[in-house]
Amino acid sequence: MMFTVDDIQIELAKEDGGVRLISQNGDNVILQNQTMPSVETIVRENFRIVKSHYQAKLDVLVSIDRRDLSIISLKIVLDYLYMYNAWRKMYKEHRNRDLRFLAEDFENPGTADTIIWHFKNKYPENYSDKCELLLGMSRDTFRSYEQRRQEFHDMW
Repeated sequence: MMFTVDDIQIELAKEDGGVRLISQNGDNVILQNQTMPSVETIVRENFRIVKSHYQAKLDVLVSIDRRDLSIISLKIVLDYLYMYNAWRKMYKEHRNRDLRFLAEDFENPGTADTIIWHFKNKYPENYSDKCELLLGMSRDTFRSYEQRRQEFHDMW
């Protein structure tokens, strides 16, 4: 089964009691105990929530390509969908967890890491302007944040 969010094609296939999701961007996620229609529905719903959140932050002074915004939004959606779905199986108290993206997830360091990683790899010379805009940070705040995250990652 194929579907599209924005202009990103996503393929769903049944696999080992779950659904494998593969996007044309290289995302590859298995979601246990899910059906293809439910995965399509939750991906579309969460994508709308995430992309709308970041689209509202766009500024004419900092250029962010529509495709980049879609790629980042989908990556964030799939990271959380995978995590929330895994928690359903791993933790008894999360057995019936809603798979919808939560507003507080925008403040999670993993969300910021996804944004930074994308822009830093694609636009190494001017990634910080784009990150600052989407993360709602000043230049100094972003630099400090990025340094702390790097120190955190260096510990592991």
